[in-house]
Amino acid sequence: MLKNITTHPRFFKNLSTLFIAQGGLYVFHLITLPYVTRILGPESYGTMSYVLAFVGCLILLTEWGFGYYGVKEIVKLGDKLKECSQIFWSILLTKLLIALFGFIFLCIYLIVNPKFVELYFIAFIGVLSSIFSPGYYYQALQHNSPFTFIMLIVRLLCIGLTYLLITDRNDINFAILILSGGNLIISILGLLHLLKTKKLFFIESIRFDIPKILKSALPFVFVTATQQIYLNLVILLIGVFSDKSEVGYFSAAYFFLRFLITFQQPITQAIFPKSVMTLLTYESSFDGLRKVFFYGLVLSILVSLSLFFCADYLILMMYGDQFFKAANLIKILSLMPISIFLNNFFGVYLLLSAGFEKQYTSLILGGTILGLTLTLFLSINFGSVGAAFGVFFTESMIAALMMVGAYVLIPRIQQIFK
Repeated sequence: MLKNITTHPRFFKNLSTLFIAQGGLYVFHLITLPYVTRILGPESYGTMSYVLAFVGCLILLTEWGFGYYGVKEIVKLGDKLKECSQIFWSILLTKLLIALFGFIFLCIYLIVNPKFVELYFIAFIGVLSSIFSPGYYYQALQHNSPFTFIMLIVRLLCIGLTYLLITDRNDINFAILILSGGNLIISILGLLHLLKTKKLFFIESIRFDIPKILKSALPFVFVTATQQIYLNLVILLIGVFSDKSEVGYFSAAYFFLRFLITFQQPITQAIFPKSVMTLLTYESSFDGLRKVFFYGLVLSILVSLSLFFCADYLILMMYGDQFFKAANLIKILSLMPISIFLNNFFGVYLLLSAGFEKQYTSLILGGTILGLTLTLFLSINFGSVGAAFGVFFTESMIAALMMVGAYVLIPRIQQIFK
């Protein structure tokens, strides 16, 4: 019986490998981004960010929350690898069908707006990476080490390719290819490793009901959406109503928030299977969740203060003088780590783990619609500065809704704060 999710040895191993994987991703960015942004400049970097944001929406659509849905379903099965494989392949085929519709939409968009066609098709490789990615399967089995090793090796190779291929502001295609192509290689190698080690099996007859899978995974779509969709949609809004330099400034500022959000994701992914078990077994204590809340909140506050006071230095160090306008955007967004943590804790760890998927979906959908409306208005009138305020207000509103919803729907969580 699970007594305390934060003292389980396997939990710590799982969490540490996830941190190493995310750390490798951002070491890659920290090494390459100062070089890439100085070579490309605000306008070309803004163009790259705009294309990646557009295709990023297609990636989010393809993901459809399957990462969390797959983990939840596989955790319930335990060591029944044949049944786990059935879930994996059914999710993969569902992703493939969604991606097909996404590709058709992309082609229609490029017929209407035939700019940067080559860049969009190169970026679409990222959608293929999403289809074949076995990351959630490794996470559900709590066997992340091999996948982490694959990620680190590929990222290391990508660092060399970045300095070799990107030499002037017209090399946006190489910059996008290195990012999306690297992710596809990681996904394929990770999948092959699972098959070779017999952690995953081919299924001759895959039984899956697409409408049922989509409906079951729908609440988890918004777990991803609350943390990533603004980066994509807001960049698109800025790109439509402002010039690409404004997109570059916002993307530069949001990099640091995305960095922190991505480092919160391993914690979310590691704790989620445990919080499901904690709330399914009513005799389990809340000691682990209490510690997660306390330490997570304190860490988020410290991170927010650091972002606010170090904004100028961060921009000068990473991007140079030509991106200095982004420093004010970081200050506006600096409190977001707190709201994102509260959103994850009350929404993912509590509401979703306790089975309140419909309520979670309603709360986050309502907050998202209101937030995007506000962000649209502010982006049109105030450019990247307005977009930054809109994103901050939206995340704060959603976090408040999750807190109220958790207290109303799960009264016994008050034990966490005693």
